Amino acid sequence: MNKVIRVEKEMLPQIADIQKRVYAYFVDSEPWTHETALAFMEYSYNLQPDLFFVLFHDEEIAGYIIGCIKPWADGPHLICEELIIDFPHQGKGLAQFLAVRIIEEALKKYNITSVEAQTYENELGSPMKIYKQFGFKKQHYFLIKADAKKVLENLSVYQ
Repeated sequence: MNKVIRVEKEMLPQIADIQKRVYAYFVDSEPWTHETALAFMEYSYNLQPDLFFVLFHDEEIAGYIIGCIKPWADGPHLICEELIIDFPHQGKGLAQFLAVRIIEEALKKYNITSVEAQTYENELGSPMKIYKQFGFKKQHYFLIKADAKKVLENLSVYQ
């Protein structure tokens, strides 16, 4: 039995553990701890609690989706920040329940015109396969990232 509900604050520590566990396996360049994952969950919850959903499968938390609304030229966009299914529940088609719930909610409440997500591809697996099944297409944008202290150091030569 699957049930998707809006997340409740007391669920955040358990969800943080899922974030830490899944990222440790798939994205070794992002070493989440329970504390950093919990801080992210609390931030997301405080930012837009109405677009933070958790999926229960057989009465245990199987995954979650976090979204927020970004105003844009063609109307509000739903930004899917995270869509994660915990290991014991992967490969069962559960991500679709979360995607449907958040998109329906965002359409109803915010009249969104678009849905955006960021994901990764590596040799261990790729959520991109799931997103493509949902109808997402790869864009020609680049995620750029740098160490904050190095950027500031590099910018200081211009002052």
